Amino acid sequence: MAEKLPLGEAAQYELRIAGLSSPLFMQVHAVEDVHVSAAIAATGIWEPQETQFLLDTLRPGDVFVDVGANIGYFSLLASRLVGPAGSVLAFEPETENYALLEANCRRNGCDNIRCFQAALGQENASGTIYLNELNRGDHSLYPAEQGRSGQDISIVNGSKLIGAISPRVNCIKIDTQGAECDVLRGLQDLIAASAADLIMIIEFSPMHLRNAGTSGRTLLDLLAGYDWQLYLMDADADGLLPVTAQQVRSLNDLTDQDPDSEGFFNLVVAGRSIEGNPAIHFVRDWGMFDNALEYYLLAGRMQVWDGGVRAAAGLENNLYMPSGWAFPEPWGRWSLGRRSCLKFVPAAQLAARAAPVMRIRGRYFGPVEATGVAVNGVRLGEFELVDARIPLPPGCLASGHVVLELLHEHPLRPADISDSDDQREIKFGLESIAIE
Repeated sequence: MAEKLPLGEAAQYELRIAGLSSPLFMQVHAVEDVHVSAAIAATGIWEPQETQFLLDTLRPGDVFVDVGANIGYFSLLASRLVGPAGSVLAFEPETENYALLEANCRRNGCDNIRCFQAALGQENASGTIYLNELNRGDHSLYPAEQGRSGQDISIVNGSKLIGAISPRVNCIKIDTQGAECDVLRGLQDLIAASAADLIMIIEFSPMHLRNAGTSGRTLLDLLAGYDWQLYLMDADADGLLPVTAQQVRSLNDLTDQDPDSEGFFNLVVAGRSIEGNPAIHFVRDWGMFDNALEYYLLAGRMQVWDGGVRAAAGLENNLYMPSGWAFPEPWGRWSLGRRSCLKFVPAAQLAARAAPVMRIRGRYFGPVEATGVAVNGVRLGEFELVDARIPLPPGCLASGHVVLELLHEHPLRPADISDSDDQREIKFGLESIAIE
């Protein structure tokens, strides 16, 4: 637990952030706060990966904008990093959070922080923030569930207010529980002026955005028009995953297909190059996946395979089928085109087998043919796969992942040989696979 300091009635804790020029202390909520206050009290740190990213990228003299500052954790950190020549602009609309934000700035002598009790938005206006009494980082500008009490707040246009203080900024952190699109609309002029040297960290939550009456696609449209480098900040990968705007759109669309999904991630948007920064870990080895999007979606879900029979709808329990396969059917999957690829992570006990044999069972569309089989780029021969036993090369199951390719000489379109209007090129239907 972080060191508790006897300073006043409310609990205060020393932050445990390595690399700071001088220590930081934080007063947290005296009432229940299950995330931010609880984490600071228990560990002395909040959002370790985002913390490290700011340690690696903020420079003396930078201007940092903290939108949704809460009780001031990232504002305090940025204050130390940008130093006396830099400045921090912290925005927090909720009264109790704001009181702690100001108190923490005073306690740490952060004279380079300017605090504003306001939310950022498209226009200067009044509004209501709906309170989460248990998670005081989850207040939102829409009533997320029944029973939330409301609090009147001020909303200000970020470009006008911030631009009057500093015409350009270097880093913006936005965490506003679904209000990110309105924040970005109000920051458009400032972003345009700052883009070449700007880094933004944006919480990207399709659920919150949807509940706020907007969408992840709208957010991405607001970022269009600049030569951004985009990254997913992934704690499990312990690094940044480079992605394209289209991949982020795809991730958003996949999440939106599940109305109950609460999945979110931090999107890092960089106008200046950060890939030459040796302190930042970029995840480039996707293992058996082809890109960052696949890695992000599947790496945590795919389990090692012990070689046991996988059949019908259970084929994908341990097997990744990235290309050359039709949609699953109750009995299994048809191949598509001339090459079907399947990947898996072998369990440790498979590597010890002296003479492993792969057992494949399936059906052919049209005449049975010999199907080419390759493992890890080595062609093993041609096999009729209705019920085939295929000896595997020694050592092929000792690698981090295995790539199995099926090569089809004569795929057929059902529409060419029947009354069907099915234009797919199919040949082999995989029903089950095992390693004996």
